[in-house]
This record gives sequence, C-alpha cells and structure tokens, in this order.
Amino acid sequence: MFGVAAVVERCDLLVLALGLLLEILDVLLMVVDHHLGELAIEGRARQLGQLVVYRLLLAVGLGRRSDPDGIGHLGRLLVGGGVILHQHIAEGAHAVVVGGARISDRRLLSGDDVVHHATVDEALTFEARVAFERDVDSPQLYFCVFRDDGRLAYSLFTEPEQRYRTYAAGDVADIRVQFHCRLGGGTYRLTLQVLTSDGRQMLEPDHSGLLFFVAPAPGSVGLTHLGAEISVDGHRVSDYGDFTLGRGRAT
Repeated sequence: MFGVAAVVERCDLLVLALGLLLEILDVLLMVVDHHLGELAIEGRARQLGQLVVYRLLLAVGLGRRSDPDGIGHLGRLLVGGGVILHQHIAEGAHAVVVGGARISDRRLLSGDDVVHHATVDEALTFEARVAFERDVDSPQLYFCVFRDDGRLAYSLFTEPEQRYRTYAAGDVADIRVQFHCRLGGGTYRLTLQVLTSDGRQMLEPDHSGLLFFVAPAPGSVGLTHLGAEISVDGHRVSDYGDFTLGRGRAT
C-alpha cells in the first residue's frame, strides 16, 4: 500500500511539473510572436516575465494544498527557475504597441488631498483616467512602481482574459489603485500600462508615469520599509522617536 501511495504522489508531482512546463512554453511562444512585431518596449518584457513567475507561484500554491510535504522541493526548484526565466524574458521580449488608449489624467491621493510626497505606511490612492480611441473588451492593467534609477520596486497586474466591461471609442475609464507606502526613502515613478484582455497587445505603454517622493524612515535604507526593530537584551536600540521629514502637499 505504501508503494502505491508513493507512486501516486510522484505521478501528481509529474503532472504538476508538466502543466507548469506547458505554461512556460505558452509564454515563450508569446515572446517569439512579439519578437516579429514592430516595436520593442521594456515594460512589456517585465510584464511577460512577471506573468511566468505568477503562474509558477500559483501552480505551486495549488499543489501545496493537495500535497503540502511533497511539493516543497518541486516548488523551490520551479520558483528559482521562474526567476531566472524572468530575467531572460526581460532582456529579449518584444511587443507591438497598437495604440487605442491613452491616459488623460493621473494623480496621487492621501485621503482627499493630492500629494507629491508620502511618508512610510501612509495609505495612498493612485488615480488615472484612460480614454479609449477604439473598441476594447475588458482591458488588462499593469501597475508598476519604479525607483528613479529604473529598478522595479513593485508591480501588480490584473487577471488576464477576464470579462467585466466593453469600452467603445470615446469612453473613459476611471482607474484606482489603493496601496500602503511601504517603500524606502527616495523618488519613485508610478506607471499604468493598458493591454488587451489576453495581454498580447499594448494599448497604452505609459512612458511618462507619475513621480513622487517618499520621506526616508530614520536609520532605514533600501527599496522597501519592513518596519524592523532591533533590540539588545530586551532594550530597543533602533527607536528614533517621533522624527519625520515632513512632506509637501499640492496646492
């Protein structure tokens, strides 16, 4: 009985691995297809790479539900491979910008106030208006936060090929992205790319984006703010007290 159970477990892992391989091949075919297009854009490359890693993580997560022990080794291998694949895709992927949408307005809010500066852990809302110049069914959105030196600090994209609304030429969509500012101090750029529902065509690459500044937390350096605390023999030694670099608000 134990031998049969072990065989079944290995078969489940094999099926999962084959499914992930098919997902990777599907994305690679998308890359080849886009390579034959007319215009290369760095943002789409990041989106494709992120999609591979997302699918890997999703499949590994589903596998853990059914086999929390046996899937561990496979998960670590696949996630590591996904990161490597992400890097390769980011270097060579191409996409065709077909147009059909443009961002007509964008702003960053803290509560009801428009801001250009933020503090650590502050609740923020990025708003953008997307004007459509052609009929578009349920566009996919890709939100990114870049450091001023071009490093990607965070990204989030909507689920591809979901159906929620069809926009006709002349329609305008109001987009809201709510998040907590857990970034390290420095200048960042927010971008919002608009794609077709299947993610294969770029309607708005958003090369401009929106710049904002994050006041650094005392003693903290890096892309993210983890809220870490250091203590020695129970005594906190990393507490700087109530010290912040204020921030300006838009008038």
